Amino acid sequence: MTAPNMRRRVDAAVRAADHLTPEHAATIQVARALADAIDDAYKDDDGGATYRKYLGWISPNLTGALKALGLTVDPATPKAKSLPTGRLAQLRAERDRQWPA
Repeated sequence: MTAPNMRRRVDAAVRAADHLTPEHAATIQVARALADAIDDAYKDDDGGATYRKYLGWISPNLTGALKALGLTVDPATPKAKSLPTGRLAQLRAERDRQWPA
């Protein structure tokens, strides 16, 4: 199993985010501490059962911190569907203009 290197990933996400301000500093520190805990658990257990247990405990908290920073996508939020294009879409739009529901 490859080392997770979560701290490096959290730091990269924070660097790439242009919307973060000094007010986010505490949440960034929490995310970094949680990422360090995951990395340390891996180093101590080499990806074994203890690491997986820590990962199960810490991951939801890390995800919560990243969500608070706006650095994750909520999988429960449905993605916007793209609007249909082409001749059929044009015909349907024309129909809807002529015959509103």
